Amino acid sequence: MKTCVLTVTLNPALDVTWALSGFRAGHDFYKNKQTVSAGGKGLNVSRTLQVLRVPNVATGFVGGDAGKTIKTFLKEEQIKLNFVDISATTRTNITIVAPNDRYQTRILEKGQRVYPGEVQRFKEKYCSLLRRSNFVVLSGRNADGASDQFYARLIRLAKRQGIPVLLDTSGVPLKEGLAAGPDIIKPNLSEAEFIFGKKIKTKIDIRRFLQKCHKAGVKTVLLSMAQNGAVLSDNNEVFIAKPSFKNIQNDVGCGDAMVAGFIYGLMKNFSPEDQLRWAVALGTANGLNLKPGLMTRQEVTRILKNIRVNPF
Repeated sequence: MKTCVLTVTLNPALDVTWALSGFRAGHDFYKNKQTVSAGGKGLNVSRTLQVLRVPNVATGFVGGDAGKTIKTFLKEEQIKLNFVDISATTRTNITIVAPNDRYQTRILEKGQRVYPGEVQRFKEKYCSLLRRSNFVVLSGRNADGASDQFYARLIRLAKRQGIPVLLDTSGVPLKEGLAAGPDIIKPNLSEAEFIFGKKIKTKIDIRRFLQKCHKAGVKTVLLSMAQNGAVLSDNNEVFIAKPSFKNIQNDVGCGDAMVAGFIYGLMKNFSPEDQLRWAVALGTANGLNLKPGLMTRQEVTRILKNIRVNPF
């Protein structure tokens, strides 16, 4: 019986977060605190699914010492993994968080390059992993060296086996992926505007965007809007929920935690309102800690009680 969520992270990273009081460009600072974790959107989803006790396997590309460190971290977190090892070294990202400052500074590496033989090995591994998966999450940037249609191909491979797919990426791979008909997408506002082809400023704009996605064959859209909450549409009903906590420490991984919360609600056969409530609660809980995925069930339960879901 297929009981496993497969998370795909084609462009993972070592995520280093520094807390620097009063940070601003052109000055010297001492670190208040540092965290290092296995980063990448799909890995953040897996980490949150672990908190929710949802069985999952993480796959993607890793290489070099950073790749080895990522695998060590995931094993310590008891996350099951099955990666393709590549010749290039996995990237490192740095996030600078200034307490009491709503803005963060991120320094992102482009990511490792993958070669045709490595892409083929991943495709073979992916097809093998699909045989024991009941849900697929395709998250984050495409790998450098893979075609813009690569996510679309992965979607079609899963759909041939009747496995639902959630796509959370950006740019051209997002548009190409939409053409393959993923069951669910989780864009943020800038990604939604890329799909929509213009700025989304009003409630009417959001509704038209949702309609465009559904006409393209997407069954469910989970639109994240940062501090303004999230909208969930299943082409029948549309709901909005807003977070109830303001003391966000770090927004890295919040959208990925939302994805995990939504999947949890979906697998528990919750109503669309409760699927959205869990999504927003997990995204909020993630932001209350410096390290992505470092929430507890007790925190989530407390936050859930304060999430209000309304028709949109």
